[in-house]
Amino acid sequence: MLDRFKSRTMNSACVSVWPTDDAIATAVVKRSRKGLPVLESCEYHPIKNPSEQPDLLKKILNSNNLDKYPCVSLMGSDGYQLMMVEAPDVAKAELKEAMRWRIKDMIDFPVEDAVIEVFDIPDQKSSGDMMYVVVAKSKVIAKRVKLMLDAGFDLSSIEIMELAMRNVANLLPENEQGVALVWLGLHSGSITLTKQDTLYFTRHLSGSEKLFGALYSNTVTEEMEGWLDTVVIEIQRTLDFYESQYQQPPAAGVVLVPLTRPVEGLTEYLASQLGVNVRYLELDNLFEINEDLEVDKVALCLPAIGAALDMNEVSS
Repeated sequence: MLDRFKSRTMNSACVSVWPTDDAIATAVVKRSRKGLPVLESCEYHPIKNPSEQPDLLKKILNSNNLDKYPCVSLMGSDGYQLMMVEAPDVAKAELKEAMRWRIKDMIDFPVEDAVIEVFDIPDQKSSGDMMYVVVAKSKVIAKRVKLMLDAGFDLSSIEIMELAMRNVANLLPENEQGVALVWLGLHSGSITLTKQDTLYFTRHLSGSEKLFGALYSNTVTEEMEGWLDTVVIEIQRTLDFYESQYQQPPAAGVVLVPLTRPVEGLTEYLASQLGVNVRYLELDNLFEINEDLEVDKVALCLPAIGAALDMNEVSS
């Protein structure tokens, strides 16, 4: 069983696999010591039933020769919990075990059955330092490990959504000062506030593209504004928390992952409400891309692309 969530350094290409109930997304990324990372491939395979996953994974692996790459598998947010918890005053070697008992009353299953990982949050103003704790059921991790190994992948680690999105944010020029990366996926979304390789804060968005429903228009309408304002509030709360909780100047801006269906005037509307720079993510400025990548595929596959960056970051 793999009991780790955090990245390791490798100087090679890596394949990421993100299985969900309705699709499997994959990405192959290679990074070098000079130049942009290379997005060698990016695929999105819809499925009708989760029972199709094992056979489709084998087909994807064999048709693309993906068994030659180390693999990181992305876990959806329904497979784990990410919590901010006060750090126990213990030696680093004892931290995980101490944190295990600190969170035992915060989860709805026996702590003995939990797989945990921890990572720091820097620059805190409060007296009691907080840490991020990732908690998952061991049987959930074991099930994912079996799924990937049975399909033939060379599984090296399991990644979480928040760190996958952080990996993408690290490539943004605004990341030097601090940036909020906003992703509105088909079913859910997220806001990831990062600065210089550090995940400061993350927030799930219950809103998603599908919630546009009958309100969808190719331009921002008055009806859409009511829904968008809930997103604005969550972004503003994130920016405010970043400034007030940590000793940081305002973030450089907001970068929005393009939607699968374009909405003209969306970034302008968000900028007018937030009073900060808002722009779309332009993936071809962050990667060398070996294939024509349609905008909707960026929206569908971006977490997988971020996870593929996890194991092959190298120093310049």
